[in-house]
Parts: sequence; C-alpha cells; structure tokens
Amino acid sequence: MVWWWTSTADRASAPRDIAQVYLTALEQGDIDTIQEVRRGSLSPLAIDAFAGADHIVDARIDDVVVDGDEGAVTASAELAGERRPLQFAVIGDSDGWKVAGDDLGELSASTTPGAAVTMGDAVVEADTVVDVLPAVYPVVAVPEEVLSGRTDAAITPQQTVHVVVETELAAGAVDAVQRAVDAWAEACTVSAQSVPASCGFDVPWPADFTSIASIDYRIDAYPSVADLGVDGVLVASDGVLVATVRGQAREGDEPRTYRTDDWMMRGAITFDGAQLVIRAF
Repeated sequence: MVWWWTSTADRASAPRDIAQVYLTALEQGDIDTIQEVRRGSLSPLAIDAFAGADHIVDARIDDVVVDGDEGAVTASAELAGERRPLQFAVIGDSDGWKVAGDDLGELSASTTPGAAVTMGDAVVEADTVVDVLPAVYPVVAVPEEVLSGRTDAAITPQQTVHVVVETELAAGAVDAVQRAVDAWAEACTVSAQSVPASCGFDVPWPADFTSIASIDYRIDAYPSVADLGVDGVLVASDGVLVATVRGQAREGDEPRTYRTDDWMMRGAITFDGAQLVIRAF
C-alpha cells in the first residue's frame, strides 16, 4: 500500500513540476528550456518574436487535473499590468511529461501605410498570422526611419489577436527618403553609352553627334525632397546635373558638355515588407 501511494503521488506531481518549469522559463525568457519541455517545435518567427517580447510576471499554478497520461493546467500571470488566465495541457509518455503544444496564441497585425511590422524581434509581413508564446509583444511599423507607429499585444494560450498599428511619418522620414533618392540619382548617373530611362533628365546629344562612345555625369546638386506623402507621388526637384559626351561629333571638337539646372525626379513611394521602395515614373 505504501508503494502504491508513493507511485501515485509521483505520478501526480510530475505534471505540476513540468508546468512550473515551463512557466518559470516563460518568466525568464528562457527559450531553450521552453523548447525542451514542449511537444512540437516553435517556428523561427515565434522564437524571434519572443526574444523581443515583455515576458509574463508572477506566474502561479492554480490547479492541475490529471487523467491518465493527460493533465489540464490552470494558471495565471501578469501581462501588461493585468492578471490573466493561462490554460494549457500537459501530456505524459515514456519520455516523461511535456507541455502538449496548445500553449500558443495567434497574433497578426495590419498597418497603413506600410507592408510589415516587427513583433518583438521578428519582422512579419502585414496580416500574417504567427503562433506565439504567452507574452506581451510590441508591434511596430517598419521601416522605423520612415514610419512611426506602435501598439502592444498581450497574448495568452489559444487566444487570437489582430492589432491595427496606427502609422504616421516618422520625424526623420524626409531624410530617409532623400537618402533613397540620392542612391537612385547615383544609379542613374553611371557612365554609359545611352541616357537612362526614368531618371528625370535627357541629354540632347543627337543634335551634335552622329554617334556617341560614352556619357559621363557629374552631380552638382541632388534633386531635393521638399515634401513627402507616403504611398503617393514623390517629387524631388532642383537638382543640377552635368553630362559630358564623347563620340563622333557632327562638327567641331568633342567632348561636349550639357547642363541642367532643374533636374526633377518623380516616383511613387511604396513598401515591400520592411523596405521602402521608390518606383520611378
């Protein structure tokens, strides 16, 4: 009888023990231990999201009900300053007890403008559903140098949460877009044998040359982004560009130089995941 009572007591305590190990690991952000005590692997997105999350606080086990090789854990913890229930199952087999895998919640987010957010440390496409561990996840619009917007999402097991990130232009948005325009201008002015398309300038060499060998450029002033509307038309103006053309001149000597003092570049600002994209007109 003593042996029977001892075996039963050990059997009943094991589910509680594994649940406590799991909850402590959630509090400490110990992803290695969490994966050891769970049945089923976490996705890379879930792991990255948890790494940048605010973890649960003061986790408590309220009850563990065991029925054979299955146990139902009722617990609670503080998330975002509020005590919330945490309910999940544990399951036992020849390898011992583990968290059954129903401990995850679902998190997705949308943002306009923008096409992606960060959840913790994970970059996630807008409206993508990610299975995540219990925690509080900062959801931030990206790229942060252009967009400003954040909300926090507290996730508990089996909970589905969709958040909308209210987004506006970040303080440094114009500077960030100007850097992109400068890179676009640099790409447009690589030495070549023809005038590039969608770059906002023309070199009227046909009036002076029958053919050309090269066009070399010098940027005296980059087109400037004065105003910015996200997901709309981008205009950068007042650029100064000098083009030097070599080739077969119709008359006289070559090379010849052409200058524009009103170089203007036009395009549309869009987003591809976490990247700002300028689509040239």
